[in-house]
Amino acid sequence: MKFSSLPDEECRPAAFSDNKIPPFDGSLKVGIGPRMAGNWPHEAPALRTEFRQDTSGEIQVPRTEPWHLTDVLASFGDESAESGNRQTLSLLKDASWRHHSVHAAVELKKPLNEEEAGKIHDISLGEVALLSPGRGNKPIGWPFAFPGTIGDFHVSGGRPSTSRLEEFRQWVSLLQPEDEFALQAIGLDLTELRRSANDGLIHGFTIINTPEAIARMAKNPKVRSVRVIEIVPSALN
Repeated sequence: MKFSSLPDEECRPAAFSDNKIPPFDGSLKVGIGPRMAGNWPHEAPALRTEFRQDTSGEIQVPRTEPWHLTDVLASFGDESAESGNRQTLSLLKDASWRHHSVHAAVELKKPLNEEEAGKIHDISLGEVALLSPGRGNKPIGWPFAFPGTIGDFHVSGGRPSTSRLEEFRQWVSLLQPEDEFALQAIGLDLTELRRSANDGLIHGFTIINTPEAIARMAKNPKVRSVRVIEIVPSALN
């Protein structure tokens, strides 16, 4: 892993002495927080820390504390987990599009291909497609961060892509066996990533929309569960 030169980053190589390889203390300062529905105050945990590389070359990865969305996503694919639809409809009965926006996690009754899942909901900017079950941990998610890009990763030859799945597949195709250690450090498994890319199925998604749209989603016969993550004041207020 190499550290690029960023304004808020510190990479400090030690001075050479006695022709010995000097120790290297590299750090990358980061702010980590959950994907939110907007820029309002919230109680979800956030962390400001740094990734460090010690003298052996090992990367020390910080761990964040779980929050409500963590538990919800971990239950994806667990048929014994209770559906959140009834609670969701109760929470939203007094909410309206004029006053509120809702961030929710949607689990489908059965995984669908991208085209069929898109008929239920077309993943929008800031939302996440979930490409595997949770299995008590977390599903594989692929965010719609910006059309045609994920961070600095450019897909589709720099052209905007309409397929989150194709973006994910292209990213997975670039991974090599030597990447496994770095992937494991952040809780990812190369074999599982390749399996999900090959299967090409949408297990669910996160959604940011009006209370009315979320309530309709909870009544969709192809949706197993809709669980509210947060209800926030609308920008129209």
